[in-house]
Amino acid sequence: MPNLAGKSVAAASKLLETTGLTYSLVGSGDKVVQQLPLAQENVLAGQRAVLLTNGAMTMPDITGWSKNDVLKLAEISGIKIKFKGDGYVVKQSIAKNHLLNSSSNLEVQLASKKTE
Repeated sequence: MPNLAGKSVAAASKLLETTGLTYSLVGSGDKVVQQLPLAQENVLAGQRAVLLTNGAMTMPDITGWSKNDVLKLAEISGIKIKFKGDGYVVKQSIAKNHLLNSSSNLEVQLASKKTE
């Protein structure tokens, strides 16, 4: 995982695209201030990086995220999360772009992507 702290969102985005990682932004700023996975950690192709930017902390659309990805969001933002079900996110209680703070409580509905 490259070190993205201090880089512009545009530069970080470009760098992550060349490494094959997906990413999501938490915040409305133009510079990356924190990241998960941390710099120099081993990552798998297609793994999601969660980037916290300067400016107001805002909720990303987490539809389709794995439980592990949502836990990264909780760690980087300080919000509390309650999970229902297993699998991938199909519903979130805090709307996309809503302002977050460390006392925010997010309920996440998970479901299997497979239709049986």
